[in-house]
Amino acid sequence: MAEPQPLRLLHDPATLRPSSLSYLRKRSTEEIVTSLRPDGPDPLIVRDDGTS
Repeated sequence: MAEPQPLRLLHDPATLRPSSLSYLRKRSTEEIVTSLRPDGPDPLIVRDDGTS
């Protein structure tokens, strides 16, 4: 099985909304990780090329 590619940002960080960044900065790492799990409220979706 091939090694998975490292994650890369799909969008330039400059395009991130300040309100989204503010929301995330108020959350603990554990809360963010839990929310991104496949069964979480906002699952992290990663494409075959490693972009998310």
